[in-house]
Amino acid sequence: MPSVHKGGHIIPSIIARDHILKAIREIDELGVPDRRKSTNYCLIHEQRHYPPKYVISIAARYAIGTELGHHDFYGGKGSGCANQFLRNRGFQIAECQCGGLISIEMPEAASELEGFREELSRGSCCCSDLLVGFTFEDIVEAEPPSEKGVYVVRIRKRSERLPEAMISEAKQLMARVGWKMLEKKVMSRIKRLRGISQCPVIYIGGAGTQPGSRNTLKGRYSEFSGRHTAMYPVWILLYFGWELEFGWKATNDPANEEAELKRKYRKIHQERLPALVEQ
Repeated sequence: MPSVHKGGHIIPSIIARDHILKAIREIDELGVPDRRKSTNYCLIHEQRHYPPKYVISIAARYAIGTELGHHDFYGGKGSGCANQFLRNRGFQIAECQCGGLISIEMPEAASELEGFREELSRGSCCCSDLLVGFTFEDIVEAEPPSEKGVYVVRIRKRSERLPEAMISEAKQLMARVGWKMLEKKVMSRIKRLRGISQCPVIYIGGAGTQPGSRNTLKGRYSEFSGRHTAMYPVWILLYFGWELEFGWKATNDPANEEAELKRKYRKIHQERLPALVEQ
């Protein structure tokens, strides 16, 4: 049944989270017309703000083939309104008067934003200074040394598939296996993909951090093929066309180096660790 608000204004219940994510992607590319900017609320996704009603309008086109008009449904706080509809599909809605994203009438700003995204895809961000002295190679071809050290996994290029869609497809696949215990373990790791933000660094770790440990950077790298805590989400990212890098720096004191690297990362990123590190 469709979601209906009093007065007969309908938001089709067939609109799913994936349709909304496609709408957000389209808005990222084309911007928001001035007449559709929000005045009281914003949908917040990956640290960016979007007008809730406009997002639903675009999402409807992906779901039913028709874009909804501004007066076809209600915003606001009611149970059948846009804000609650989006919350029910896992999105954050907050009171905000920023107006949402860049207007399509602002090509210079849009160009600047696109340049910023290209910079991120090359692995540059506000924490790049933390990685001075690291060697980076494609994660599927990396050859780290048999030495102690610290390492990171970094996004080099993102595909069109967003984390939430990847999680959904992975869950469907695991459900078909029919082994609940396995599904629970694998999905608990894969759901870490939700923490991926604009920062390309998604994992920080160390090799040989425990007293007497003989583990090396080469050994830790090899664990991504069978036992590493981040291997499932890494596999999923690669499967859906994301390109990743494995970076490392040899050191005789990996425990302190890892701790200091995470401390500095937290300071930059509001006390959060990279997405694939257990929080």
